[in-house]
Amino acid sequence: MRFPVAAPALATLLVLSASIIAGPAHANLLTNGGFESPVAGPSYGSLVSGPGFSYLSNGGTTTSNGWTWSGNAGVINGTTATPWFAAFPPSGYLESQYGFVQGIGSSVSQSFTLATQSLVNISWLVTGRPAFGAVSGLATYTVTAGSLSLNASTTSGTPFAAYGLSGLLDAGTYALTFLHTGPDATDRSFFLDDVTVTASAYVPEPASAAIIIMGVAGMIGLRRLTPAGSRRNV
Repeated sequence: MRFPVAAPALATLLVLSASIIAGPAHANLLTNGGFESPVAGPSYGSLVSGPGFSYLSNGGTTTSNGWTWSGNAGVINGTTATPWFAAFPPSGYLESQYGFVQGIGSSVSQSFTLATQSLVNISWLVTGRPAFGAVSGLATYTVTAGSLSLNASTTSGTPFAAYGLSGLLDAGTYALTFLHTGPDATDRSFFLDDVTVTASAYVPEPASAAIIIMGVAGMIGLRRLTPAGSRRNV
């Protein structure tokens, strides 16, 4: 097989040409990522509520304060929602409230828009409902946003923990969805807080672009200077 003398240089240039960097990250693209509104406790329309908690969907679908709630989902006050955790609320949440998703098929979602192809970083805090009577936080859930997805699970009696998901998405509008996937439709629930989405637009790396231009010019010069007889057959 015959290889030109400049082949190694070309391979290096191809690697460098794939190098890209992310531009500055934007602020959180979501609204109400900490689930601080609406205030937990009051009854919203005909939906169920109680001390420190409010269902915002209760079997249906509704949009409130940036989020779309489906199935059995809503907001909880971290200290006064005693029907949800008795005397042992989970630790590690921010501010005073967080969201809950209860039973298989329930979800909470919010859309965000990218103006250009971007590296998207999604982060959130999550834990399972503390074991209380016949209910618990043993649950599985999925997080999706376009082609990005993650399957995860929660357990009872643990503090909120940070999770993340990242990847490249094209320009467009995407729904970030947290979907309860099991194991059943009982009161098994997971709690969410501090959900953020940031995006950094991809741009060519200036240094790599300069190297590529110089390398191509050098390759052209090398091929002109190399006599045909000096190429080896392998």
